[in-house]
Amino acid sequence: MSDDFTVLNPGVDGDVMDETRVTYASVPTIRKRPRVVITGENLGEIVPALDAPPTGEEFGLVVRPIMAGYAGDLTYTFDAITAVSAGTEASIVSYSVPAGKTFYFIGLSASGNTYGTYKLYIDSNPILAGRTSIANLNLDKTFHQSPVSASATSEVSVKVFHYTPTTCEFEATIFGHLI
Repeated sequence: MSDDFTVLNPGVDGDVMDETRVTYASVPTIRKRPRVVITGENLGEIVPALDAPPTGEEFGLVVRPIMAGYAGDLTYTFDAITAVSAGTEASIVSYSVPAGKTFYFIGLSASGNTYGTYKLYIDSNPILAGRTSIANLNLDKTFHQSPVSASATSEVSVKVFHYTPTTCEFEATIFGHLI
């Protein structure tokens, strides 16, 4: 595969590995290595480096520094509720985004003594849903990149709905970071 900007070095006789041999401590001690070569006059011709997350309007290869962790202050909030009746949606935990901050959601952990459907809301808008089962009463959703954010003074909450014909108990934690 080749165009003006990228070249896959196929090696000798169409081999998908290049011909550079690398010495390793384990057997086999000499191995070929795969390589993709990205070319251009300079890095600026391939694509400028970004100091912010990609917007989706970039062309070419998007490069950015690798983050060691999440930007901003990590935050979480936990709560539990009891005596939740069947057939009614009940709020388990909520978090108010502080003034002047944006909350970037990165995870949700929830469980109960019965199965149910859990929903993440920002203000009154459902954003994410997950369901537990009789076999697994725990719901864990985590993200490396935030799929959704909430602006200052927004309310982020987790609600549950279940069908078990008795009152039940539930707990949930919302994870995120503030910028």
